[in-house]
Amino acid sequence: MGRTNAELAAPLGHFGGMDPLVSLDIMMERGELVPGDLVALAGMSSGLHWFCTLLEV
Repeated sequence: MGRTNAELAAPLGHFGGMDPLVSLDIMMERGELVPGDLVALAGMSSGLHWFCTLLEV
């Protein structure tokens, strides 16, 4: 759980498909991610479509 956005999700709530991007933005602002970190943005939409994007900070 320590390597997920679970800690952010509790106080912020659910933004649908934007959850990974909101979390990424907050973690970047906090300095929790540094150049070279690999990040997986994953989620689902409508309960039927899953997505995952890998990126390097």
